[in-house]
Amino acid sequence: MQEMRTINVTVAISGALLILVGNPAAHGDRAALLGGPSQSSSTGHEQRPFGDPSVADLDEVIQEYCVRCHNNRRLQGNLSLEDFSVGMAAEFAPTSEKMIMKLRVGMMPPPGVLRPSADTLLTLVEALEQTVDAAGQTRRTPGSRVFQRLNRPEYERSILDLLGLEIDPAQYLPSDTKSANFDNIADVQMLSPTLMAAYLNAASEIASLFSTDLLQAMSESERSQAKVAQDELVGMANSVTLFWQKLADQKALVSGRIEQFKAAK
Repeated sequence: MQEMRTINVTVAISGALLILVGNPAAHGDRAALLGGPSQSSSTGHEQRPFGDPSVADLDEVIQEYCVRCHNNRRLQGNLSLEDFSVGMAAEFAPTSEKMIMKLRVGMMPPPGVLRPSADTLLTLVEALEQTVDAAGQTRRTPGSRVFQRLNRPEYERSILDLLGLEIDPAQYLPSDTKSANFDNIADVQMLSPTLMAAYLNAASEIASLFSTDLLQAMSESERSQAKVAQDELVGMANSVTLFWQKLADQKALVSGRIEQFKAAK
């Protein structure tokens, strides 16, 4: 009986140990919960998942998994992360945006190299996004808007829409500069003195063409009224208020007649 009790106690202790320790297959998960290393089932590389990490923890992840390629010596992808910190992600916004994009699509770290756990990568990318987005809410810097002129097709359509005239812009304007095979990129649409002169000459000739057609379509009384209004504008040049009021009236009169003229055509 004594021997039987000893066997039963031994079995009970062994069972308790099995419950506490678990089977070997669960060691990786238990190590993850305890913050220790676990083995990746996909690559066999060591992973170090953790929850609610600090900035220092995330910086350590970057130094361990990213800086081995993106350092001042190797400069993989023309990028060094030696001095990068998650806490300063907003100050390095262009770099942070690149990291966010690569991490979100799973391109970094590349397959086959040492990688942290998926949860760690998700925590890192979310921390980067939150830091950059928070700074963006307080720093309203949409950037600058460079001057953009009308290119040939845009100028042609504008004249057609405003005046109802079909023109060939190539007769007035030089060819448009292209960037990446696009002719409406503002960065390369420099307005040189020569090009400005071409626009002014085009405006003068097109206005002359339109005025001739419009005057021919006007009645005698309308032409006389337009001439009187023009003379009055010249006489009011020294009175800013009266000048702009008369100009607005004249613009309304001519605009209405232009619409009638275009509809008649």
